[in-house]
Amino acid sequence: MMSTLSQMLTSIYRAARELPASEFQNFALDLLRMQLLDRLYEGKHERRSGLAISDQAGLVCSSGPDFTPLMQTEWPQWNGQHLPEDLLVGLGNGQGQGDGKGPGEASFAGQSITVTASADAGFYFLRARKRSTVDTLSPRERDIARRFADGSTHKEIAQTLAISPATVRNHLQAVYVKLQTSNKTGLARLLGE
Repeated sequence: MMSTLSQMLTSIYRAARELPASEFQNFALDLLRMQLLDRLYEGKHERRSGLAISDQAGLVCSSGPDFTPLMQTEWPQWNGQHLPEDLLVGLGNGQGQGDGKGPGEASFAGQSITVTASADAGFYFLRARKRSTVDTLSPRERDIARRFADGSTHKEIAQTLAISPATVRNHLQAVYVKLQTSNKTGLARLLGE
């Protein structure tokens, strides 16, 4: 991973450094950052994701080549110009309250895709991907499963989340059933996709 990062070192300079960056310049820089990160992780996961930026009214300002085909799996008639109304509602209409992740962040889980969004400066920075079995987990189950797959013990997770180790075991048991896996290696693989 580090060799990949060192090969991708990129610097961007503005000619007029003494002037504050405009909203558009910040917008363009964020788009570039998203595209670079997408390329950095390209091929590491089976699931492909598509990136886009829209205003919070849903007008799509820019999108990557994978975004439209993914969106059309959920909304076959989607033309790429304006986000579907149910997606906007799911994202909390710009309030970042679609899933309780925190201020400025939201997600939408449809029948065939999941769209996550980060709201900033009046824009949504969107990432769409195909749904997976991991999407069936509750936020608590996902959190516990990630901690366990990353090497934490039942006891460590319980202490961190202020719950009992038995509750951690119960959540992990439900996770294994939902993801149809029976070991920590399989769990880590599914969570990493």
